[in-house]
Amino acid sequence: MFTDILKIILLIAVLSFMYMFLQNKIGGNMQWDTATVTGRNMQLQTSDESIWNNPSPFQGKVMITTKSTPTEREPQQEYIVIEALRTNEEAISLTGWSLRSIVSNTRMYIPPATLLLNMSGKNETQPVYLAPGEYAIINSGYSPISNIANSFHTNTCIGYVSALNDFAPPIKSACNDPAEILPATPQNITTYGATCVEFFAQAKSCKSYTLEMPAHLLPACRELIARTLNYHACLSAELEKNGYDIFNNGGWYLYLNHTAEIWRNNYEAIQLLDENGLVVDVFKY
Repeated sequence: MFTDILKIILLIAVLSFMYMFLQNKIGGNMQWDTATVTGRNMQLQTSDESIWNNPSPFQGKVMITTKSTPTEREPQQEYIVIEALRTNEEAISLTGWSLRSIVSNTRMYIPPATLLLNMSGKNETQPVYLAPGEYAIINSGYSPISNIANSFHTNTCIGYVSALNDFAPPIKSACNDPAEILPATPQNITTYGATCVEFFAQAKSCKSYTLEMPAHLLPACRELIARTLNYHACLSAELEKNGYDIFNNGGWYLYLNHTAEIWRNNYEAIQLLDENGLVVDVFKY
């Protein structure tokens, strides 16, 4: 009887060993297969003729750039970037232009926008134009400042706004130089104090100090800070100094106001269509 029990124990041990061996073998093969599939070309398979049919006269003048992020799942992070070539001879109107998925047939029209953003909330919209070299970011979600302006153009002072809001992609701006507002002249030192001159010399660009002013500053200095280191003061000064050059090297932030992602995360081709529905460019992935 003892021999029979020993045989049963050995049989169980052998079966357990075989089970563990086969499990590891199959698991290893499954991992290998997954890696192989992941490495394959997963782009949408479609003919160029089907997505480039009916070319627009603007083809080669405006393009969808690789900075686009249509595979993001959050609408606030999902955006398409289009850009006008620098070699264009004139600005191109985007009125009636749209983005269209050839898979789902979803079509989104490019909205109008505010050129000179007013943070007081009194903003009017106008058709969007792309000057040579200018870009437009078409975001699927809502604007962080939608209560003030849904879509807008950036400018050299927009850093005051972007410092307090999360834009996607982030907006970068140098703003004006605080040191230029209060140079170290005898009159300024007498009126505002030497510590005020030092404060402006060390102040960060695009930063409002209304709630962070040092207590030792003179009242006249504190009033000057509140009056000059803000978005609208910067905008007024830069407009007077540089005119509409404040829009140079900037672009449009346009919002489609969706609560869910618009574009597929894979197997997609997005067409940029002009006002007649003709194909300007295609972003395929």
